[in-house]
Amino acid sequence: MRKAKNREANKPTRRFRRVSPDRVASQEEMKPSNTKVRVTMYLDLDVLNYFKQRAEQPRAAPYQTQINHELRALMEGNARAAHQSLVDDEQFIAAVAERVKERTARRPGRIRRTASKKSRERSL
Repeated sequence: MRKAKNREANKPTRRFRRVSPDRVASQEEMKPSNTKVRVTMYLDLDVLNYFKQRAEQPRAAPYQTQINHELRALMEGNARAAHQSLVDDEQFIAAVAERVKERTARRPGRIRRTASKKSRERSL
């Protein structure tokens, strides 16, 4: 009797239940890019505040989604997608405009030169 109990205790129990087909994940849903995983990570406060501030804008994605998008763009080497978020960021555009304004104000007498006749002929 004792041996029978030990044998049953060591025996793995495998119980399967039937699941309706509409609850089974499709191949598309099983792709790693569609599978979300909970992680705990530490971010610099200014980075977190930056994304939270962007998320407060009208029609903006939540900050976690924006962080994921930026990481994916970096991972996939998609420089256009990474830079597109900067182009869409009004604060970034305002900061660039301010910097351009400051730089042009420091050089008031500078005249923009066009290419010389010789350099234009060389490029042909």
